[in-house]
Amino acid sequence: MVLIGVTGTGKSATGNTLVGGTESKFISSPSRSSVTAECHAVEVERFGRKLVVIDTPGIFDTNVPVVRSKILLMEFTQLASPGVHVFLLVMKIGQKNIADRDQKSFKFMKKLLGEEFRDHTIVVFTGEEILRTVKQDLETYISELPDECRKLVNSCEGGYLAISNTGGIASRERSAKQIIEKANDLVQLNGGFDKYYSNILFDETYEKMNKMMEDTLKQNAKIVEEIKLKQKNKRRIELQFNDGNPSIEQHKLVKIIEKEIEDLRKKLLDRNTVRRKILDKLEEQERKKKVGNASATTAITGTVAVVATAAVVFLFNVMK
Repeated sequence: MVLIGVTGTGKSATGNTLVGGTESKFISSPSRSSVTAECHAVEVERFGRKLVVIDTPGIFDTNVPVVRSKILLMEFTQLASPGVHVFLLVMKIGQKNIADRDQKSFKFMKKLLGEEFRDHTIVVFTGEEILRTVKQDLETYISELPDECRKLVNSCEGGYLAISNTGGIASRERSAKQIIEKANDLVQLNGGFDKYYSNILFDETYEKMNKMMEDTLKQNAKIVEEIKLKQKNKRRIELQFNDGNPSIEQHKLVKIIEKEIEDLRKKLLDRNTVRRKILDKLEEQERKKKVGNASATTAITGTVAVVATAAVVFLFNVMK
């Protein structure tokens, strides 16, 4: 199960409710600034079934660049291997600007995940305690939402429910059981546990990222081979030392090789560095694509203007 939604709706708190226990596995905060920087997965046994819950940063906040969102989406897909069964779209009861924020976010989700993601989505409203305080049921609350927001909720195949992440253990356990039971029903509706969410556009971007990752790791492998050769050369020189004491020339050679090995090691990239490099490259490609499209539009507009001007001149000359 993957928790999605805008920042500040209670995704991480809902994740903690789902996995249970007294220790928080996901860092949560009531503020609107995201405290989740990377996708994070927790695997537990719950109510007789293995459960993998993945928390995500504000991937669908409209101020997040599209390419960066795609990279994070690919990461949670890898964490959810062999695939995503259920998306939990988390919304907060009583949150200001719910219509504006969540509608824009939902459009962004559809753009990145495709229309079919709704077939695998359950809407989870956090803040059930607010409804109890004002003595209002969830159906009435949803009926009073703006049209687009209400359509958003009703379009999700898994339905909706309200939970509280602020009650005692017994209350949170009831909420977790409700979500898991609803998720099981949705999985069965979609064909069982061997069926997963998939999207062609998403898969194409995923393949592109994997190719870039593979190319970078191949470069890493070449560097490692170079390091091994230099280490072998260093050992060969050290074996020639006279009673363990190198000559001036041997000492210089060893120092040069050690410096070369150190420089090569600096070129090796860890996973996070590789991800950042790929992200930068994809974002640059996206920027160039937008600039190219804008230039093409300007050129077309300019051509139309020239043609229109020529036509006016022609008509004027004819009329003379």
